Amino acid sequence: MEDFPKGWEEVVKFMRTKWIDNDITRELSRRVSDPEIAVVIWGCMEDDSLPWLDYKMPAAGRKKPIDLLKSEKGRAEIRWILISNPWWPALGKRSEPN
Repeated sequence: MEDFPKGWEEVVKFMRTKWIDNDITRELSRRVSDPEIAVVIWGCMEDDSLPWLDYKMPAAGRKKPIDLLKSEKGRAEIRWILISNPWWPALGKRSEPN
């Protein structure tokens, strides 16, 4: 597994447009040392970003994202999970009628 999945930069660029300054994003920035990962977590989870950090993810062998973020290998796994999952709010909006 590569540390940076193909298309990661484009996902980060798109998700930066979703970033807003609020209590959740400030706390997310404090807890997630990698600013690109924080941006993508917010873009995918929005108000559920902080609870997601403590979620025991089946896709990661029931490990919590907050624990995976402590190592480069874990951060690589988080990048892959974020870019690979179709549960982003943004994806749901694409299927809405115009």
